[in-house]
Amino acid sequence: MNPKKQKDIALSADSNETLVALASGLSDDFNNILTVIFNACSLVESGRNNDPDLLRCLALIRTSAEHAAVLSKKLSHEYLADNPACLSAGFRKQKQSLTHTERESDQKVAQT
Repeated sequence: MNPKKQKDIALSADSNETLVALASGLSDDFNNILTVIFNACSLVESGRNNDPDLLRCLALIRTSAEHAAVLSKKLSHEYLADNPACLSAGFRKQKQSLTHTERESDQKVAQT
């Protein structure tokens, strides 16, 4: 293989890895925002205001946020963590470690 083709392949791999890292960061930030939305909904719902319009709006917000969380998790786990064509071994290992930590956290919550 000639040096120019090798350089092009290396640049393409670096570009893919950079895009995946960016997408992963955006997914994490998006999940942080969703956490704030869920907590705000819970806080308002726990108040004494039983206005039907407010509760209807909160239900819509919560449903939309839950849908967004599913999509974000799907992107993060199915594509970013499991796509060996896009990720270096080190980055995959880091994502697997985070996924393992999330599973442990989910198990602790389920036990309580």
